[in-house]
Amino acid sequence: MKTAISKTLRRSVASSKFSRNVTNFSLSKRPFTVGSNAKSTSLVSSKTENTYSNSYWKLFGSVALFGSVASAVTLQFAVAEEQKEVPAKSSDKPEHYKYIIIGAGTAGFHALQEILKNDREARVLVITDEPVEPYNRTPLSKELWKTDDPNVSENLKFKDWSGNESSVWFQWETEAKDRVTFVHATVLDFDVHAKSIFLDTRTVYTWDKILLATGGYPRFLKGIPDEVQDKISTYRYLKDFKNMEKLTNEAQHIVVIGGGFLGSELACGLKTKGKNHGLKVTQIFPENGLMGLVFPKELTDYATNKVRKDVGVEVLPGTTVQKYELSNGKVKLTLSNGSVLENVDRVVVSIGIQPDSVLASRANLEIDSKNGGIVANSELSAFSDVYVAGDVASFWEPVLGRRRVEHYDHAVASGRLAGRNMTGEHNQYSYLPFFWSDLGPMGYEAVGNIDGKLKKVLVFQKDEKSPESKEYKKGVVYYLDENRKIVGVLLWGVFGKTDEARYAIINSNLYNKKYEKDEDLIKLVSLEEEHH
Repeated sequence: MKTAISKTLRRSVASSKFSRNVTNFSLSKRPFTVGSNAKSTSLVSSKTENTYSNSYWKLFGSVALFGSVASAVTLQFAVAEEQKEVPAKSSDKPEHYKYIIIGAGTAGFHALQEILKNDREARVLVITDEPVEPYNRTPLSKELWKTDDPNVSENLKFKDWSGNESSVWFQWETEAKDRVTFVHATVLDFDVHAKSIFLDTRTVYTWDKILLATGGYPRFLKGIPDEVQDKISTYRYLKDFKNMEKLTNEAQHIVVIGGGFLGSELACGLKTKGKNHGLKVTQIFPENGLMGLVFPKELTDYATNKVRKDVGVEVLPGTTVQKYELSNGKVKLTLSNGSVLENVDRVVVSIGIQPDSVLASRANLEIDSKNGGIVANSELSAFSDVYVAGDVASFWEPVLGRRRVEHYDHAVASGRLAGRNMTGEHNQYSYLPFFWSDLGPMGYEAVGNIDGKLKKVLVFQKDEKSPESKEYKKGVVYYLDENRKIVGVLLWGVFGKTDEARYAIINSNLYNKKYEKDEDLIKLVSLEEEHH
């Protein structure tokens, strides 16, 4: 049983999108404006049309819009002349902000809080293309599916680990909001030399310090026929939860494609939510079992069987979809194992995210060719006065080197550090973030690199009543590199031990501690929970 203290450690710390649609536009009739004429509000404003023509995009690319602010204003008149329109009046200079944050997800929000705390005179511009206040994305695949509230899509509240009511909305002081302007738009480009950004509202802003907290966008499958597209979706944002929650009350069969973190959580959540009216949930993925790219085979097999038996999800490992068809208004799937799934109401694709580094690429910032994301130094700076945080950051830390992490704890920690550094501090990111997940009745936490390709050593507690049992109820998996140094620790059914896991990784790497024998790992992290 999970103790209060262990859950406190686990839950107390529990991502942002901006549009990728930067081509195939059609020009609207309004000419370009600079910052003072942009539509914005202290919290929520409607997103303007994201429509520009291909001919405009060619013009945009050919005139080097952001060589300077002046060139941006020049383009304003050039486009207006092409449309035979008189430009609207605009200020001589774009509106200036000391701090601009692109992305209002977990990393962006926590950076914002640190800026407001450290710089009491700060005015901050936050740009996001989600037309809502900042929110915590984590419950969208976890707690919100466990509530019995029939109006959960409107209330967006749930019970936390202690039984207290919580909400997806981030909480902050009213006074702090008065110093923040939210603009709900898409950033098309920015110039790190001129310190200017250009929005799809035809608005230009300038800045002293900027944070790219653009997160990532869901990967999608290729080759899906157009007639089936309306029945296939991804899952990442608040609107996705609302759509899927409504669907669970109406659908008879939902298919989830993907056997990783989100796909597995979502399949369990959908089945839990729809069990009362017999919703069938099928999970399809090419790996040999749930979390097959992360877990050792023993845990993969165990988790797959438990989700089948205890949750009721139809799990089809080692399987892919060969053909998508629309039949009588529903989806028909032909699988690689020769079987056919008919009368599918919705297919949800959950095969990971692509770090959203489009802006950085366009500004010639360095992109990590191995891990993806924007390359930053140990202070999370990618260029002079340009910072990155969250899913999109490829950062350097002293224990495990360069890496990129897509979890909530990292988004919080990196956002806070980036925000402090934007206000003049020089902190190094040396934190080893953790993450957690639940698969039906099973829960786990992890620290460090838990790549399934690494050497794995399992240390599990035996069932005293049945020593030969293959039940994996409580244990630790150590991930070792080629030198047999610990680079990752998975805590299976063991909670409140992330600090011990961190120490094991740090001690092994900073002090070159190698574990030549598997038995040397047995007592490294205690399996006994602490009670306070």
